[in-house]
Amino acid sequence: MEEEQSNDTEVAFVESAKEARRAQWALNLLVLLSAVAGAVFFGYVIFTIKPFGRTEPEPINVPTSSVGEKFGMLFGEDETTGVVVALRDIDEAPSYREQLSEVMRKDMAISSLGRVYLLVVRNDGDETVSVDAQSLTAADDNGKSWSARWLSDVANLAEADANGRMRVAQSAHKFELEKGDERQLYVFIPSTGESLPPSGEDFLDGELRLSANLRIALKHKEIKVSTP
Repeated sequence: MEEEQSNDTEVAFVESAKEARRAQWALNLLVLLSAVAGAVFFGYVIFTIKPFGRTEPEPINVPTSSVGEKFGMLFGEDETTGVVVALRDIDEAPSYREQLSEVMRKDMAISSLGRVYLLVVRNDGDETVSVDAQSLTAADDNGKSWSARWLSDVANLAEADANGRMRVAQSAHKFELEKGDERQLYVFIPSTGESLPPSGEDFLDGELRLSANLRIALKHKEIKVSTP
């Protein structure tokens, strides 16, 4: 009887020793992995911040919008329907709007060179107006005529990014305009040869054909910007 108890105790001791060795091995492995991870992280930090021999990165020029005292646009109104139209630059700041136009053109994968403009259509009349815009033309101070294109006709949706596809969808030129509603859509005027279309401020007149029976003449108009 005593011999059996002695054997059981010896077996229990052996099993306990094995479990202790397994636990110690697992602990050593965790310590090793922790040390390796710490070394990798430390190396990454040193490589990133470069505390020795660090050179300052070159500043990045981020264009910002700065509005002048006034800006110009093409403006027109149809007294019968109460529809008001404005063709303007996408931003009042000259340097910023040119860069923004180029970014938008690439976002929409428009292969032709040119400029993006903002077309605003508002219904101040009493009845709903059905818009199926067909053509938009503008003339500059040199007497040169420019024809706008709808984004759906010039954008490559297969190559456009998410922002570009969203702008194309928002700029649909066929819609219903309820009383008091306003629709803002982008249009594109391609270059002719090496001549980039002028700023919206430099257009003198134009015409927007909103439907088969609705044409609105556009004239140059300047808006003063209130300053504090």
